[in-house]
Amino acid sequence: MIRAVVKWSYVKGASGLGKAKAHINYIQFREGEDRGRGPREFFNEDKGHVLGRDIKERLDELEQRGVQVHKFILSPGIENVEMREYTREMMDNLSRSKGLDLEWYATENLSGSIW
Repeated sequence: MIRAVVKWSYVKGASGLGKAKAHINYIQFREGEDRGRGPREFFNEDKGHVLGRDIKERLDELEQRGVQVHKFILSPGIENVEMREYTREMMDNLSRSKGLDLEWYATENLSGSIW
């Protein structure tokens, strides 16, 4: 399987939490064919439906620890890939390679990429 990270950036610490929350809002409400169904939901390693407000609440809980939020856009570079499975595999591999227990959330867009 071809693996590609199309874009990566991060925000760090309390000063970046506002930007991270704004990005969650952007993802949930950005224009697109699927926007008519309401705010987009997120998923993670074991949940299929996570609300943006739940992620923002989690960020508030972690604020005291100097949270770093990394933003990825993943695209496998091939068609007919189950994107949630692909994302979970990629994040599991990243977690193992870094030796960290990563907490992550993602949403799938219509172009087949993960935000």
